[in-house]
Amino acid sequence: MLVYYAFGTLAYAAYLWGRFGVLKPSFRLPKLSLGPALAVLRVGGMSAVVSASTNLTLAIVTVYVGMGGVEALAGYGAGSRLEFLLVPLAYGVGGPVGIVIGANLGAGQTERAVKASWIGVLMACTLTESIGLAAAAFPQQWIGIFSQDPSVLRLGAEYLHRVGPFFGFFGLGYVLYCVGQGTGRMGASVLAGLVRAAIAVLGGLLVVWLKADVTWNFVAVALGMVAFGLFALPPLISRSGFE
Repeated sequence: MLVYYAFGTLAYAAYLWGRFGVLKPSFRLPKLSLGPALAVLRVGGMSAVVSASTNLTLAIVTVYVGMGGVEALAGYGAGSRLEFLLVPLAYGVGGPVGIVIGANLGAGQTERAVKASWIGVLMACTLTESIGLAAAAFPQQWIGIFSQDPSVLRLGAEYLHRVGPFFGFFGLGYVLYCVGQGTGRMGASVLAGLVRAAIAVLGGLLVVWLKADVTWNFVAVALGMVAFGLFALPPLISRSGFE
């Protein structure tokens, strides 16, 4: 991994300072100031909160499920891998959408920026929801890649049955997170990420306290996904940051 990133860094540096792109950076270090760093952190720092909350949610839910035994942990781990793979898929749509939004807003093309946002939302929701519904309908095909143990297959299938149909909300939330990056308004996405984490964490804590079946954790995860998508949606509907 270190070698990969080292060569990747060299490739980017060669492209930038080789004058192949639009930017023509100087080899001399510019005078540094706090203003540009704060401008980056206004979006980048908030984005880090969303990413961190996603990983933290998965980690804490894993702890809760692990209390149900090795089979429960293995079943959840196999199912949540599919959820985690939605991140690069959703970002593959949302990343370019954020770039298109920023470029169009900079050019004064507000309507095109709004249209790009809705198209990105539709594409990501369709993609992630299709995967979720397919996984819920045929969970054994995915879980069976990792284990043939009956208990693991059963618990993994329970996860995909309960959470898979809500994968579309995950795609919705992630693209809206990228829309927020394009408009510079990350507040709603940060709130959505924190609400999702709170629902999953507090819901799991309630399951542990009530000594309920471990699969009720999956319900909390599903509700958190719904919140992640819906809480980030109002700014796009109100066109906040586009005007």
